[in-house]
Amino acid sequence: MVSQCIECGKNKGLMSVNYAGFNIKENKYIHTFPERIKDLILPGDKKQDFLCADCASKRSIECSVHGIISDGKFALGISPTCKQCKEEKLIQQKQEQEMLATNKTASIKVPEVHIEIPKIQEEFVTIIKSFYDPYKKAQN
Repeated sequence: MVSQCIECGKNKGLMSVNYAGFNIKENKYIHTFPERIKDLILPGDKKQDFLCADCASKRSIECSVHGIISDGKFALGISPTCKQCKEEKLIQQKQEQEMLATNKTASIKVPEVHIEIPKIQEEFVTIIKSFYDPYKKAQN
């Protein structure tokens, strides 16, 4: 593998991430709505080339709803993400949670359940509880 960036010639550092051949669509868990990200594969072959983060960050990543993602850079092996999509997803999740909470309180009635605890279990719990205070008061 080449130890210099195929575009700028910068030497590959010990902690450098290789973006050669990087496919934005493979980062489907990074993007909130991966279907909105337009295809982008960075130049090079990751097995034999090296593309630095600075050169990768010069590429435009586009969200089909919000346009070019201008804030953020390639870092730690991930691409910049669409902040508007993240905010949209958070609002959507909050609305879903509120709707679920409303539906649960309105329609679900929890039946009262009585569980009889065997006498031997009650005695065991009493013995365990009796050691709690002396344990807490002990110096060591």
